[in-house]
Amino acid sequence: MNILPILSRQFLLLLSIISLCYAQDLKFETLSQDNVLDKQAVLTIAQDKMGKLWFGGGPNLFVYDSQHISNILVQDTVFKKVDYINKIAINAKNHLFIATATQLFIFDIGKRKAVLKQGKPFQEKIVVTDIQFLSDQIFLCTNKGLYQAIPTAGTYNLKKILDRPCVQSIIQTSPTAYIIASYKGIESFSLQNDQISTIRDLMLPPLPLRERIFSTLYLHQNMLWVGTKLHGIFQFNFTDKTWNNINETNSNLLSNNVRKIVPAKNGELLIGSLKGLSIFNGSAQFVNYKHNTSVKNSLSQNSIYDIFIDRQQITWIGTYFGGINAIYPDLIPIQHYSTRSLSGLRLNSDIAGSFAESENAYWIGTEEEGINKIDKRTGATSPLSQLTQSNLIKDLFTKDNKIYAAQYGGGYSIIDAQSGNAQHFYLEKDRLNLKNNIYSIYVDPARRIYLGTNKGLYTVDPGKQPQYNPGLKTATIDDIQADAKQYIYFLSGGSLFRSKPNDSNISAIQQLDTLTVGGFYVHSNGDIWLTSNQYLYQFDQNNHLTKVCYFPNNALGWPIYVNNKVWVTSKDGLICFNPKTKHSYLLNQYDGLPVKNLLGAKIFASKTGTLFVTTLNGAISLDTRKITFNQNIPNVLFRNIFLEETPLNYGRIQKTEDPNSYQLSLRHDENFLTINFSGSNFIKPQKNRYRYKLDGFDKDWIETSNPSIRYTNVPVGIHRLTIFASNNDGIWSSTPLRINIDIQPPFWRTWWAYLMYAGLFALGVHLVIKFVVERKMLINSEREQEKKIKFFTQISHEIRTPLTLITAPLDEIISETANLSTTQNKVKRIKKNANKLLGVINELLDFKKFDDKHFVLKKMDISFREYIEDTFYLLNDLAKASQLLYKAVRFCRLTIHRYNTI
Repeated sequence: MNILPILSRQFLLLLSIISLCYAQDLKFETLSQDNVLDKQAVLTIAQDKMGKLWFGGGPNLFVYDSQHISNILVQDTVFKKVDYINKIAINAKNHLFIATATQLFIFDIGKRKAVLKQGKPFQEKIVVTDIQFLSDQIFLCTNKGLYQAIPTAGTYNLKKILDRPCVQSIIQTSPTAYIIASYKGIESFSLQNDQISTIRDLMLPPLPLRERIFSTLYLHQNMLWVGTKLHGIFQFNFTDKTWNNINETNSNLLSNNVRKIVPAKNGELLIGSLKGLSIFNGSAQFVNYKHNTSVKNSLSQNSIYDIFIDRQQITWIGTYFGGINAIYPDLIPIQHYSTRSLSGLRLNSDIAGSFAESENAYWIGTEEEGINKIDKRTGATSPLSQLTQSNLIKDLFTKDNKIYAAQYGGGYSIIDAQSGNAQHFYLEKDRLNLKNNIYSIYVDPARRIYLGTNKGLYTVDPGKQPQYNPGLKTATIDDIQADAKQYIYFLSGGSLFRSKPNDSNISAIQQLDTLTVGGFYVHSNGDIWLTSNQYLYQFDQNNHLTKVCYFPNNALGWPIYVNNKVWVTSKDGLICFNPKTKHSYLLNQYDGLPVKNLLGAKIFASKTGTLFVTTLNGAISLDTRKITFNQNIPNVLFRNIFLEETPLNYGRIQKTEDPNSYQLSLRHDENFLTINFSGSNFIKPQKNRYRYKLDGFDKDWIETSNPSIRYTNVPVGIHRLTIFASNNDGIWSSTPLRINIDIQPPFWRTWWAYLMYAGLFALGVHLVIKFVVERKMLINSEREQEKKIKFFTQISHEIRTPLTLITAPLDEIISETANLSTTQNKVKRIKKNANKLLGVINELLDFKKFDDKHFVLKKMDISFREYIEDTFYLLNDLAKASQLLYKAVRFCRLTIHRYNTI
């Protein structure tokens, strides 16, 4: 029996297992939001022009904007006719191509509507297996052949350019050369001026027709890689025109069902298959990754359908029923040491407070379990609590490969870093004496030891007893540092003190009297970096204090200067400040820090520039030489608008010609707005920040981490909302999101309503003026009438008196002329006329009473005949004088009503 094949397979299996175990340093993070993507099929991935990610598969089409995942097939009616999705792709025009099991759809992402063809949404009944955008051309691999989608008048026309059965994939090998995979095999051809020529069969080893299923093509270093569903990977060498097959049998490739081959930035090839991820790095063996419940951050599921690397070099892996996995670039390499770390990185206590470096090791002092040692060569930690008298280590210092350890309640110890031998010293024999509570320690070049205690400063010269230095008050000394010239600095009670070289006198630095110093760092050149509340200062060698930077809404702790940057612990995390550019970065728990609040943490630097930060949750190391901050400029992504709790229809939001700008018109009662947005940064998106301002409403710019704005009672008028976004490292967008909001007034506040109001006002003014004028005219008329009546009344009185005097003698004349009938008749007529005139005058006087409403009318009956006779005889003399025939013919009896006044 030949056991060589069996041994060979077992050896390959062993290599596979070894490579799998070795490879689990990659971290696969699942993307989920309330289980939106949990157990969902993600078969295809694309990224649009603004940076949003699209995940398609089956009955779902998800959109991810760094803050929110939404299934738009469910939420947006524009996509209601889309069925089972197999492939999506997005071109330079931001048009989304969706290939389903039966049809091809095209949508305009920017306009949020379907691309139209002949007035109807673009919809072609064709089975598309792959969509590629190559050299500004759109290629569709279909079951009917190779097609091109040709842009024409705002839509697309499909044109068959190569008749092949079931074209499955296409790649470009040169500006005019292409390779396709179909049921006919693997072929190359040239395409120039829309004409195909030089078709050549690459002579793939014979396969049954049903097994010619080619899922992916990739050209790597003059080698064509062909992924298949049943036969692993075929490699075609263009130099010697030979084929090579890699499969599960002859390699540690995870599966013969290869679905995607994608190049990584470092030159590796990522190979997605039915059974996991294989990575080709040039060696004979693949590095493999599979789902493993016992391994943290392993693949969520092995069946990989698509691999997509976005513009931020994040690798997105779509699985059949495990949703999305993401591999983020390791920009901030942080190593955490704590009681919960792996065995080689474990500390015996999490309360770390001090650090020191010797030739071969780093030393971490804890405040519970003494000292821990980190071997520089292996990186392994080891607890050494037996090296000190007290396990509460407050400070460490190294000199001549010796570790000086300041302890609370244990004096200080001197430890030989090589041999581990330790000497212990107390300032007082009584171990409970406050002098033995040492908070800080420093050793100068002359090996004089400076001890900052609860009772002030003590110095110990070699071979001598500790001496108290009265230069500082008997208060706790938090830290002691020195510069290259041996100016020694002491921090006590928020004040910074200094002593000159070889001088025991210590004095406060007057230029800092107004500051409460939170922490300081003495650079070897003599500059001092210090913090006070929210400010970072620089105190130079010329004793000049400069306010370097202000960090609002934060509180600063301890600074350090490493590799031309200032690192500062703070309430919000670890700050990296560049004094040259004035730009700062903030690291927090999302970057791997064990705690967010580092205000009480201390920071140290190794000789190689590695930072060590001691916290209440262990210690971290951070190699500043390997840090890469995210310099990608994000876009601001518009999501939606809610009116109170109701989403605003996208049809009311209009895209303008300006980049990333929209406008909408609202009624006066639609002034309760919620605007949702996000940034296109997917690296630690929890750290994305936003800055916005609504003109005419907000007085100042508002900065927040919440990608949602709510406005209430927005006044009528045109308002512009401007929003900027920053990525996780504080790089702000160059083009903001602008939304022009026009809130229309109610109909009673429109221009035509105001015009009507003006007309009504004018009419009212006119009526008022008319009333006032006419009333004044009436008053004046009445006054004139009164004057006239008064005049006539006065005249009547003047006439009545002499008329009365005339009628009085007439009675006497009538009696005296009783015998003279003719004369008597004339006198009687005179009297009657005088009485009649007197009656008229009396009526004029009565008219005044009538006008004043001081009288009433009384009816009286008189004889009409007598009235006519009196009138006739009164005019008789006048008629005769005028020689008129004047006589009475006949008088009938008639009654006349006469009204007299009472």
